[in-house]
Amino acid sequence: MELPEQLTRLARLGGRDEFVAALGPPEELWTLTLRQRAAIFRYVRTRVQRIAEELVKEAAASDDVLSAADAEAFIAERIAELGGALARVQADAIARAARERLASWRE
Repeated sequence: MELPEQLTRLARLGGRDEFVAALGPPEELWTLTLRQRAAIFRYVRTRVQRIAEELVKEAAASDDVLSAADAEAFIAERIAELGGALARVQADAIARAARERLASWRE
């Protein structure tokens, strides 16, 4: 997945208006400066819970997800697709927050 596509998905999950206000349209970002990477880090840091919630909603809406384990795999794949748009620590935080939301699926 190309960087603009990764950033477009990230903006959709975390709030497009806020993303555009901080960085401009994600479709136009083919490379990132250090300043832009820092802005993305700040953007994600304040939206980990929202991004996790949106990923859980996507998993719930998917015809391929039939269990909490399927949902966890689905979410892990979506996080991996975000690639270089996320710092590893942020990807881990989003995965953790999503797993917490999926706990109720196991009960």
